[in-house]
Amino acid sequence: MPQREADGRLVFVSTPYAERLSVLITHETALRQKRDQVFELTAS
Repeated sequence: MPQREADGRLVFVSTPYAERLSVLITHETALRQKRDQVFELTAS
């Protein structure tokens, strides 16, 4: 079943591995957003 990721890609999640990968991608995106927020705070 296709599942749209935050960056617009369509990812087909059909296996536990793909599910884990999707969680990792989501977690990595959240970390990147947090890092960008910290960077904005230190830059201002």
